[in-house]
Amino acid sequence: MILRVLGHLRRFIFDRQERLKWDLLLQQVREGWSGNEGFEGESHLEDFHHHELTDSGGDDGHFDLIETTVSHLFREPNDTLNGLTYGQLLLRQLRKRGWFTPKPRLIVEVGGGLGYLARELGKELLPFEKQSMRYISLDITKPFLDLQVSRAKAGGWSGIGACANGERLPFKDHSVDLVIDNENMADMTPVKLTRQELLEGIGDGPQHQEALDWIRRVRLPLGQDLPEDVIFNLGPFRFVAEVWRVLKPGGRAFLTEFGIEEGWPAPVKLPGHTEYEVQYSHLRQAVRWLGFQEHYLSLPQFLAIKPDTKVLCTGAAYTIQRFCQATNKPFTVRAYTEKELQQALGEMLSKLHGCHYHDVADPAWFGLLDFKVLLLEKPGGAPKASFSENKGYRWYSQK
Repeated sequence: MILRVLGHLRRFIFDRQERLKWDLLLQQVREGWSGNEGFEGESHLEDFHHHELTDSGGDDGHFDLIETTVSHLFREPNDTLNGLTYGQLLLRQLRKRGWFTPKPRLIVEVGGGLGYLARELGKELLPFEKQSMRYISLDITKPFLDLQVSRAKAGGWSGIGACANGERLPFKDHSVDLVIDNENMADMTPVKLTRQELLEGIGDGPQHQEALDWIRRVRLPLGQDLPEDVIFNLGPFRFVAEVWRVLKPGGRAFLTEFGIEEGWPAPVKLPGHTEYEVQYSHLRQAVRWLGFQEHYLSLPQFLAIKPDTKVLCTGAAYTIQRFCQATNKPFTVRAYTEKELQQALGEMLSKLHGCHYHDVADPAWFGLLDFKVLLLEKPGGAPKASFSENKGYRWYSQK
């Protein structure tokens, strides 16, 4: 395997004429691509995360290779984010929106990956601010959960873990102040419905009937030309209903994932499993039906990312990592500017050819514009103080 990879590296790294083929190399050296055609079943994603990942180690390999996320690429300070990490910038943006005034007493992060987000969120808060706050990491994959709790504690949280599925949150009604779900909804239960089921409203099994009931309940438009079958995001619908249940009046939720606004979700093949796009116009109709006040925007808009910052092609980052592994040199896969790559590789960089850079907002890099943010607020909280400012004095009023 090593010789085969090094053969690819010699061909793609040192041949100037092949410098545009980093992404092809990334696809060729990845192992374990899902070989199943089409839909992979309503229990497939839960089985993958609950069982097939139980042997995952404590390094970044899974998220480098299989489920690379935006937050994983920006887990270290980055020029694109004004020298901040994704977690630090996320917390600053939530602060600007008043989500930490008053501060949430109980925060639940669903599917926190390797725990970097919890750690970086904690770094952005002062120790006294965290004293009266509890942070719970919830994940279906036990090895990831252990890392999440460990890194949450490294960020100063008195955190605990809960091994559970986000579609069935193990919390009491009206008990949570803030829910954070960062790039998980594409992993939640999909259902494949036939045109006949949609037209008749009768499902072939309990999950199908549950999906059809949601479609009827929130009055989703089916459109004029229904295909023979469609994919429906049952898991995300279940999840937002659970979020509504567990949030206190005035509680909030930050949800982000890649998705679409028209049509029906499509499969996205990944090594070992398939994920499914989130249909946001459907999901927004559901959260409004539940009673949430919602705000919807793209992830780059929410984070105020500099759109023209040049970052290294993700395929190139992965390939360089494999090369460095063969030479016993550490190298992490993340979003590198040219300056940051120089700092990471030193003199080795001059020996590599074809290190292509994209604008961070370019779809050819990571498709950041496909990642959307849903900001949800459950009505009924305490009246919020507002103020006007005049010559350095603040005049408060209650609304």
